[in-house]
Amino acid sequence: MEILFVKKLQWVQGPLWWVALQVSVLSAYVADTFCEFPRGLKTSGSTELTVGLVSCTWLVLAAALTISVNWALCMQYYRTWQSRNGTFTLQVSGNQALVAGGTQASDGATGP
Repeated sequence: MEILFVKKLQWVQGPLWWVALQVSVLSAYVADTFCEFPRGLKTSGSTELTVGLVSCTWLVLAAALTISVNWALCMQYYRTWQSRNGTFTLQVSGNQALVAGGTQASDGATGP
């Protein structure tokens, strides 16, 4: 919330944010899959739904913070990818070459 609205702190971009996001994904996976919480806020008689909602909310917030801090870096990677993959060439094989009159020559002949 601070990075989007208050903007008083200086956030530093870098690869450590992506490591933190991966740790958040791992912790949400472990909490949802392997852990059992017998006590706590129960929804529908079980804590599984509550833990799932809280871990998904945490994961979405961590991902949003990581992307917003590293937005310039993401755009730089995208522009690099776009410049590498954004061009194409049209190659015509030898037997389909167009002659000056606009007709196709199937045997490589240039005219009548």
